[in-house]
Amino acid sequence: MLIGSYEHSLDAKGRVFMPAKFRDELGSEIVLVNGIDKCIYAFSTEQWNVFSQKFTSLPVTNQQAQKIMRRLYASAIEREPDKQGRILLSSELKEHAKITDDVKIIGMSTRVEIWSKQEWEKYSNTGDEEFDEQTLAALAELGI
Repeated sequence: MLIGSYEHSLDAKGRVFMPAKFRDELGSEIVLVNGIDKCIYAFSTEQWNVFSQKFTSLPVTNQQAQKIMRRLYASAIEREPDKQGRILLSSELKEHAKITDDVKIIGMSTRVEIWSKQEWEKYSNTGDEEFDEQTLAALAELGI
């Protein structure tokens, strides 16, 4: 299971160090894609297939699903970590996530999210009262 968070910096070539704990779970080939929020999702190929199967099973007449699929698949790239555990981020992915230097890498059970440290701080410092109400409502809807 992918859990926990780490901070790293991009190197001069635009690579980010993926923690060994996450690399072990993600495997030798990682699929990177624009996340729904201002982040990058990183999937193992197995989890990417599970994730994308949910979309491909939807009818092509579902316009919302098709819009999301186009954005996801257009931005998706496959990467192999180098011997030091670094992964090269495309300029499109970095631009989407507003990553220029420091990053926050977060385990999200079946995927990893790579955030600009500044964007993560903005996101995680959202008004706690509003966030709690939304979170509780979403959890209740899921039966949790």
